[in-house]
Amino acid sequence: MFARKQIISYNKRMISKNRVFRQYRSFLNAKKTIIFLIASMIMIPAFSESDDTSTEMSRAEAQVAREKFVAQVNKQIEKPYENGAAGPGSFDNAGFICYGASAIGVGLPKNVKAIYNDAKIIPNDRKEMGDIVFFKSKGGTISLAGVYLGGDSFIAAISSADGGEDCVSVFSLADEQWKSKYTAVGQFLPSGREPPVKSEEEEKAESKAEIKSKNTKIKAESKAKDKENTKPAKKSGGFSSDDLVFDFTAYFDWSLLSPRQFVFRFRGVDALLGVNYTGWTLEPGLGVAFRYNYGLDTLQIPVTFSIMLNDYIKLYAGPVFTLKDVTLIDTDKKIKGSIFPGLAGIAFITPPLTVGGFEIKGVQDVSYTVYNNLDGATLSFMESLAAGLVMYTGVRVSFPLSIFGI
Repeated sequence: MFARKQIISYNKRMISKNRVFRQYRSFLNAKKTIIFLIASMIMIPAFSESDDTSTEMSRAEAQVAREKFVAQVNKQIEKPYENGAAGPGSFDNAGFICYGASAIGVGLPKNVKAIYNDAKIIPNDRKEMGDIVFFKSKGGTISLAGVYLGGDSFIAAISSADGGEDCVSVFSLADEQWKSKYTAVGQFLPSGREPPVKSEEEEKAESKAEIKSKNTKIKAESKAKDKENTKPAKKSGGFSSDDLVFDFTAYFDWSLLSPRQFVFRFRGVDALLGVNYTGWTLEPGLGVAFRYNYGLDTLQIPVTFSIMLNDYIKLYAGPVFTLKDVTLIDTDKKIKGSIFPGLAGIAFITPPLTVGGFEIKGVQDVSYTVYNNLDGATLSFMESLAAGLVMYTGVRVSFPLSIFGI
């Protein structure tokens, strides 16, 4: 009888240990998966950037590369425009330029704005055959580009919606529609021109002009400092309606955790209205969302304040107003949402697809919302993760205030 009791007691202890071990192992697997997902999404924007393919070239080598590049793009004349295509049968705007650059072993980013960011912007009077000319859309953002051929000509694949011909064509910078949209010229290849030989008189004149320019700059800076001491600081250039960008995002919400198991779950839907001021470095923004949290059977209104780390990563945080009782996922346990602290998250944004003055982007958010027990005490670690850690996958449409003619 004693031996039997000892055996039963031993079995109970082992069952308890196994249960704890299984929960611990489940937690470790969930933790590893979450880390892997977050790391993967962080790496996506990083790998979307182009590699630095610039190499040292002599002027003669640069000129040969430019001629080969221009010859390659000229061969594509009259091939059809197709959104998202990168050749050889059809092209979109950025795909056409990337295809030509690949003929000389240069890899360029897959969207126009990234090509603009990578290019060396030069004065307009120094542009030469093989440079890239950039244009702004109705929304005021860099969205179109072409290959400069010399004179007033450039070649590009532009849709009829953006003023093109739905095929690879040669256009003139002198035409009013391109003249009004023309923004800048950039180089991804070194200059192929030989520097002009300057006479002794020209060098002396340039030296005097440089000294005069420096003196003028010093005086201007001194006057500017005096003004700053007497007037409040103001952003250079003033307010522009192009800098005030509105957006609408529709989300599908999901998660992988519950207090009991690790499994994919539908968590609800969101609609987010936001506005960003792009005239400042971090592009501060404000957003209001309407969230139906199916997993917790509640309705919520998050108010978020955001900053942009770069074109592809946004950080945000803010209070959350919960309008209905909250039930912990997979249980009957009642919990409550916290207004302060409410939520914090990070959004990963794809390069945009530009349609007229609108930009359409894919968005993947990883967000954590704070929940507590009804008495205000914190939930257990697994209950907090299960309730608060949610992925938001959605589509965002952005447009500047200027699109309305303001």
